[in-house]
Amino acid sequence: MQNNIYSFRFYFAALVLVLMVSGLIYRLAQLTVYERSFLQDQSNARSMRVVDVPVSRGMVFDRNGFPLAASTMLKSLWVDPGEVDLEEILSSDLSEMIGVNKELISNKIKSNSNKEFVYLKRHMDPNIESPIRKLSLSGIGLQKEYKRYYPDSESVAHLVGRTNIDDKGVEGIELAYDSWLRGDQGKELVRKDRLGRTISKSETIVAAKNGNDLFLSIDKKDQAVAYDVLAKGVEESGAKSGSLVVLDAKTGEVLALTNYPSYNPNDTKNIKIEQLRNRAVTDLFEPGSTVKPFSMLYALESGKHNVDEKVYIGKGRLELEGHVITDVHNREDKISLTDILVHSSNVGIAKLILDTPVSEYIARLTSFGFGESSGSGFPGEPSGTVIDSVRQGSFDQASLSYGYGTSITLLQLARAYMNLASCGSVRNINLLKNETEINSSRKENIDSANCKIVHGMMAKVTEPGGTGFRAAVKGFSVAGKTGTSYIASNKGYDTDRYISTFAGFAPADDPRYVAAIVLWEPDKAHHFGGRSAAPIFAKIMQHMLVFKTSESSINSYSKRRYN
Repeated sequence: MQNNIYSFRFYFAALVLVLMVSGLIYRLAQLTVYERSFLQDQSNARSMRVVDVPVSRGMVFDRNGFPLAASTMLKSLWVDPGEVDLEEILSSDLSEMIGVNKELISNKIKSNSNKEFVYLKRHMDPNIESPIRKLSLSGIGLQKEYKRYYPDSESVAHLVGRTNIDDKGVEGIELAYDSWLRGDQGKELVRKDRLGRTISKSETIVAAKNGNDLFLSIDKKDQAVAYDVLAKGVEESGAKSGSLVVLDAKTGEVLALTNYPSYNPNDTKNIKIEQLRNRAVTDLFEPGSTVKPFSMLYALESGKHNVDEKVYIGKGRLELEGHVITDVHNREDKISLTDILVHSSNVGIAKLILDTPVSEYIARLTSFGFGESSGSGFPGEPSGTVIDSVRQGSFDQASLSYGYGTSITLLQLARAYMNLASCGSVRNINLLKNETEINSSRKENIDSANCKIVHGMMAKVTEPGGTGFRAAVKGFSVAGKTGTSYIASNKGYDTDRYISTFAGFAPADDPRYVAAIVLWEPDKAHHFGGRSAAPIFAKIMQHMLVFKTSESSINSYSKRRYN
């Protein structure tokens, strides 16, 4: 009897065990065979994520390969508001680690509860990654990102521009060539743990491609010198701001382009919008007497005047249509054509142009680039204007001859002088390094002999007795022209506010470099272009003609000596 009981218990236990094992086997088979797809989907839904693969933005270099803009990899902290434990975060040291107060963290998480991805801190020091991971907080993660750095900061800020926090170009070259520089962001399918850490990469959905590098036409050293020279000139003249452009006279390449005051693109927290504007490219002004060489050339081309004649200027005063045109530097009755430029006679140049067909004169100004874009492709560059509804013999025709009635940017003025220096080859401006071919150009029918005569007149402007004598560079013949104009307002011209300019090229007999300077609202003691802008021209040209040439000679000798 007792043996039967033991046998029953044994078989019952064995049966239960078999049933349990069978149930487990069945359940295992059910999970691994019948429900495998469902369970995998559920697992993937909780752990598999499609993530963006950040790419490095292309670098921006000067013409010699010195970096002007580069990207550095940093880490950014993000949170999934639906997965995070707010109490856990607020009680941890995370707030102190990332430098964001707990109230802000709490507000960000609560106000974005319907989202799966919210940044808590962008562009952190990489050294903070390990301490954050040691906190083992759920629902947070670290993401690789790139931040832009600008080694030369202020001197190239307006030209190179900047990117926003998402590494997209928003100013300058960074904006103009954003699609070339930014590359193509990739996408990957990855598996993550509950803390948001990537465990493994499953597959590449879209291959990442880094951005392309860009070589600008500027020389970093020339740019730095230009910025320093301009900054000193603006401060000494009491001007509110200033701009300087240096071009290669043969190719149209920009060797330096800068503004002062500038800003630091590495720290944009307290920057005002007006500080970001590249005034050399975007700001229009009436160029004043810097137009006179073009007027003189057309007067000679018209056949109505020759270089040997003298013009009656009535001691520098001319009444026309109720307006009075006056000279600042002339009190004689008659002066030569050369002296019209040397002493910047408004009356003299006006009388020459009043004798010529106004429509043809305007066409000649346009042929040099007045009233059109420089072709630089820089964002925000306007076209400039030349008034075309001008009556023959009118005051408007007279004032156009000495720089009123036309608006131009400094870059466009530099381009016009480059075209004048070439005596007929009209080129667009080039902001990129152009090693293999000369920038595209068109030929204008300009009389070379008359053009060279005007070059000679402009050279005398920078000699003793000329209005631009402060632009002279020892050992070189320099050609240029001063300019001073009033600033226009809603009530007409403000005779207490000035724009001072100087533009020219050197050497005068075989131009290699063109430079143009504008100063906005210098003080009254420095308001003449020959007083404030001309010295800046002299200093930058001295660098280009003396120091840069010497440096090139040394480098050339070194290559021959050691190669």
